[in-house]
Amino acid sequence: MPAFSKRLKYSVIKAMADAEITVTGAGLPLAGVKVYAFSAAGSYLGISGTTDAGGKVLFSLASGAYKFRADYQGSQYWSAEETLITGQVNPISLSAGGGSFALTVLKSKEPNKTPTGDHPPK
Repeated sequence: MPAFSKRLKYSVIKAMADAEITVTGAGLPLAGVKVYAFSAAGSYLGISGTTDAGGKVLFSLASGAYKFRADYQGSQYWSAEETLITGQVNPISLSAGGGSFALTVLKSKEPNKTPTGDHPPK
């Protein structure tokens, strides 16, 4: 038996990167949206946050590749795979869709024709 035994402690320091996710809908920031962090392979990392009034949430993660998901009004919206770089804020945009939609209804000057010139079905 050895006369003494020594236990060694090691600390591993992993460089961290900040991911600043901005969630928008119709081009406007969305507040109160839950955002989740996933590995590039799609495994949930147990990390989530909620967007602030500016639609932003910040995660400090080890540098590497990630995906992010926002849950908004019963739907899930995914980011592309993003590579986070150490020592900087990595901006990531996540859109929940939306936008403007315009519909124009034309009235025909001839009562038996549609605006395209076709006769309406009988």
